[in-house]
Amino acid sequence: MKVIKKILLVLVFMLIEMYCVTDNNAGFINLCKVKVHDVSVDSLKSPAESDYKNISKSQASELNPVLYSSEEDTSIDTIVLRLNNINDIEDLDITENIISIYDNIDTVNVEVPEGVNAEEIIKKYKDSPFVEEAYTDAEVRLFYTPSDPYYSLKQWNLSRINMESAWDVTKGNSSLVVAVLDSGIGPYADIDGLVNGADTSGGTILEDTFPGQYSHEGGFHGTSVASLIASNINSQGIAGIAPDISIMSVKVFPDGLDTTGMSQIAAGIVWAVDHGADVINLSLGTYVNGSVVYDAVNYAVSKGVLLVAATGNDGYVNSICYPAAYDGVIAVGSTSIRDDVSVFSNEGNAIDLVAPGENIYLADNESGSYSSFSGTSFSAPTVAAVAALVKSQYPSYSGHLIEQILYTGTDDIFTNGWDASSGYGIINAKKIMDIAANPYRDSNDTIDSADPISMNKDYIGGNYPALDNDYYKFTLYEPYTVIINVAPTGNQDLGFELYDNTRNMLSMTNANPEGASEARTYTLNKGIYYINIYDILGNASDSAYNIKITANDNTAPKITLIQNSVPLEIGATAVTDVVLSIEDTSYFEVNILRNSEPYGMPAESIFTENGVYKITVSDSSGNVSEFNFNIDKTHPLIVDFNSQGGTEVESTSTLWGSVISEPETPAYSGYTFKGWYKESSCINQWNFDKDAVYSDVTIYAKWSKNVSGVSIEPSSITLNNLGEIRQIIASVSPADAGNKNVIWHSSNTEVVTVSTSGSITAVGNGVATITATTEEGGFTATIETTVQDSSGVYFIKSKNSELFMDIYGGGRDFGTNIIQWSYHGGTNQQWKFENLGNGYYKITSVLNPAYALDVYCSGTSMGTRVIQWPYYGGPNQQWKIIENEDGSISLISKLAFENGTRYVLDVYGGSAVAGVNVIQWSGNGGDNQKWYLEQVRDYTLSYNCNGGTAIASSPE
Repeated sequence: MKVIKKILLVLVFMLIEMYCVTDNNAGFINLCKVKVHDVSVDSLKSPAESDYKNISKSQASELNPVLYSSEEDTSIDTIVLRLNNINDIEDLDITENIISIYDNIDTVNVEVPEGVNAEEIIKKYKDSPFVEEAYTDAEVRLFYTPSDPYYSLKQWNLSRINMESAWDVTKGNSSLVVAVLDSGIGPYADIDGLVNGADTSGGTILEDTFPGQYSHEGGFHGTSVASLIASNINSQGIAGIAPDISIMSVKVFPDGLDTTGMSQIAAGIVWAVDHGADVINLSLGTYVNGSVVYDAVNYAVSKGVLLVAATGNDGYVNSICYPAAYDGVIAVGSTSIRDDVSVFSNEGNAIDLVAPGENIYLADNESGSYSSFSGTSFSAPTVAAVAALVKSQYPSYSGHLIEQILYTGTDDIFTNGWDASSGYGIINAKKIMDIAANPYRDSNDTIDSADPISMNKDYIGGNYPALDNDYYKFTLYEPYTVIINVAPTGNQDLGFELYDNTRNMLSMTNANPEGASEARTYTLNKGIYYINIYDILGNASDSAYNIKITANDNTAPKITLIQNSVPLEIGATAVTDVVLSIEDTSYFEVNILRNSEPYGMPAESIFTENGVYKITVSDSSGNVSEFNFNIDKTHPLIVDFNSQGGTEVESTSTLWGSVISEPETPAYSGYTFKGWYKESSCINQWNFDKDAVYSDVTIYAKWSKNVSGVSIEPSSITLNNLGEIRQIIASVSPADAGNKNVIWHSSNTEVVTVSTSGSITAVGNGVATITATTEEGGFTATIETTVQDSSGVYFIKSKNSELFMDIYGGGRDFGTNIIQWSYHGGTNQQWKFENLGNGYYKITSVLNPAYALDVYCSGTSMGTRVIQWPYYGGPNQQWKIIENEDGSISLISKLAFENGTRYVLDVYGGSAVAGVNVIQWSGNGGDNQKWYLEQVRDYTLSYNCNGGTAIASSPE
């Protein structure tokens, strides 16, 4: 995170707007990282991401020439398409030539055809629902300047940053991986620790199956950078800064070129992160702020990867190239052997560090030997390699902590602390390794670890290492007007933030120059608040600062003593341990006397010893409170027994912390005793073996009212369907009986089963008795249950003639009469009974399953014949079974039952001759109105298709 964040947020709070530079041809040039320290806060036009204003270059120059720089047009004839998901490419109608596809960043690059305006292509794709963003790609360049290959000073750069002392601590280890995003790495790098890399330069990602397969050198630059980081120390060639670490080559530049596109860079960053890189070096850059690279950087930061990038070689004083300018990237400029900032090194708001970058002796695959190079391209890997040493030695350190260590372990070359030319200064590897061994001087770097402070007292703190934040926490027990004052003891430029208990920032303060105090007055409600104090430039400082919160506090300290969760009164005697708490907004001191002798604050403020106590609390505002109390654990404690309606039980006494014996059981007519409990509601039972007495206490008896009987209503029920379920309710008396549990039993589980809750299920025809027995007292109640379900296929036999109900002539037509006929077993004599669940049955022939037994034309006259007719559910097609005393049945239609005629099925004239019709007739009890059902075990359904397509018969 860039240090300027603090300044920017202060300026946002001051509602100062941001200006950026645009160019009609080059597109958007983002100067939000430009930082100017030689103008006042009030005059500075500060970059705030949400407040950009686009103005022309000429307008920018007139408005603020200090911010203006004339970068050249770096756009190229390529359009970057950021898709919502790379799989959407199938739905996206791309008519241009596709140059590259990068799955890992959901990006497609297309070529701008000759003579076509790029803006027209961009507009077309921006309107697509599959495209998140479309823009012109920008050229990304390597930053180097070839120098004399025979420069005699060789590796002066390593001596300048004290590498020899750092090597005494570590030379790295192979588990630490530095990814070099560059032109590839060749054999002259003299590196043993090469791991598999990738090539993203050609439009797709090619992954090595062995080191250098695709990530080999396409130009000298990557080899030179890698050799600076990790060349072996073997008396041959040069020494690398971190010779024992591993190098991952990610080739992002096409062979022979020193320019590439932003998508190639972004794809390389994401690939390196996903394949184990700990540090990524980016000796490259552009002046265009491309979201695809920005998102890749944020992804790397979110995964804890450290990114280091070069600031650029154009000598601009107020412009840092991307990606170095992004938050989360360490931006590195170049210095000479004289500790001057190199004339070609870009300067500006986003710079973090500088490192040697002139005449650096490195491997050169073009010459096949070693040459001397200059450029920020070689300053960045110097920092990346030192960062790798720190991470190797301290693998648990976060990327942010390593940044702090790097920014603290520097040599200032201009002003003390950060400046826009050299950042925090030239890295010093010895200082860095010394600081890494013990990087912290305080433990309040997060809001969750804030140090508690009180009003009206001076506290001392310090900002170390770089980017240090110091959090403090204070509590107001009532509304106050407070003054927060932060005063440096040296030349620090301090600021502070105030947060409420929800972590919501209330204000930021940085109104005065370096070395001056920052103070602000607030009117605050009661509650918890947090203060964060920091150096506005992120500098580390050996000088301290003072912080004090001042208020006019006239409220005396509040002293509270708690015994067994109950507040103790002043002057009271406690018979158990007592816990002390004090509330006071101001700083306070506590004086304790026990038996008139000084007494120290006990552990966790818990008083356990017998004695006479006096506590005096005095705060820094002059307010004083006192509290007197005694502790006497030998004082007898009274235990009362409340029998809650039973016979009286005598109280007892015991000493603090003792258990008591269980008293005699009280009596209560009509009730059963259930034990002694800690509360009158009888929730928690008293354990006489374990529960000790620590205060006067009352124990309560629990009772259960005795059961006197049980009943079930009604006394009998009939279930007409197999599988039918009913709930039986057993009423236990009295209604407030303590134990209402009953045990259920069925006398015949082949007829009816019963659950433990009284739910019965019909499983077979017959009669069963269901019994409910009370758990307490053994009282019983019964209900007789009859199951009567005649569903199935039957022959229907007349008692009078012993002939069977028959469809005349085996007729297939609806309207055919029903007659009696001699038995032959045909399907026109087989009848299927289906329980309708309303006390009636649907009766259909097996011969014609679509036709049901029917009273002709719903006739209400005696003598109406019975026929077969398509079933439609009318009352003349629903039949009730009446059981006769002789075991036979009678059949009555729902129509006849409900209209009061009560006509039953009858063999006309009481005839015993085959062929006589079945009719409805007034019930007279004759045998020609009685029938026997003889069940058919195996039968076949036939289908009458009435001329339609035939359907095969099916067995049932």
